[in-house]
Amino acid sequence: VRVSPASDAVHGLVQNVNYVSDDVNGFRVAASNLPLGRVTPQEDEPAVAHEKAKAVAALHQAAVLEAAEAAVVHANNVVPEPVHLQAPSGPGAVAHPPAYVAEVHSTPAPVLV
Repeated sequence: VRVSPASDAVHGLVQNVNYVSDDVNGFRVAASNLPLGRVTPQEDEPAVAHEKAKAVAALHQAAVLEAAEAAVVHANNVVPEPVHLQAPSGPGAVAHPPAYVAEVHSTPAPVLV
């Protein structure tokens, strides 16, 4: 399918548009009012660049604090030791796997400012 309408733009220039659709390449549009080549990216205003830098610094500080809290919590936790219980005996007795009990001594995490 190929469609090629033309229209007058605001400035009196004729704009051509070609719509093409086929099974091989799908749907495509070629027009005289579309940009050609790569568009150069805009640079941030100084105020925007400053706010972005502050946001990145805040995210970095939050990651450092989270890592410090995780290290403190890990240092305060005790690895659980297995407690061996004597299996019941007799008719209808069911053996259970060992239970794990942990003593956890936790202290409040320090607040880093």
